[in-house]
Amino acid sequence: MKKKKQKKKAPPIGSARDFPCRPCVTRATKSPGYECASQDNTGAACWACAKNGHTCRPVPPGAVAAVRAFWELNRQIDDMNEDPCDAWRSAAQRAAQQLRACSAAPAPALAPRGEADGKTLEERKVAALEAIAEAARLWTQLNKLDEESVEEDEDGEDEGN
Repeated sequence: MKKKKQKKKAPPIGSARDFPCRPCVTRATKSPGYECASQDNTGAACWACAKNGHTCRPVPPGAVAAVRAFWELNRQIDDMNEDPCDAWRSAAQRAAQQLRACSAAPAPALAPRGEADGKTLEERKVAALEAIAEAARLWTQLNKLDEESVEEDEDGEDEGN
């Protein structure tokens, strides 16, 4: 007797996010008017990423400006129920190009075991520490951007009261 595989129920959909995650930008370039929505049960990942069992990946800092411009046009299409115009198409193309350009930068690769390219142990240690420092710098930069957006949201709420 075979057991039926139980499907995981999709999380409840919440409100639209002000700024999308990276996977939702890709979805929106293929589907005009698409929105990145939060989960109603306050999950960390957006609704679509949670539904697909993924974690949200943030938009890289180098692509934020292009994505923000595209997202504003995408929102207008959704609000007005219009077909995408040339400006939307070119903004979608720019956003996609920026995302690809940011992900095309290769991470510093570690040498395979046994292959040190003639580097001494000290040189390999320095290279590893530099890679760690770069990762920490990027992480700090991403968190600083998140904190600034939270502060802007809080300032906007205070002014409204």
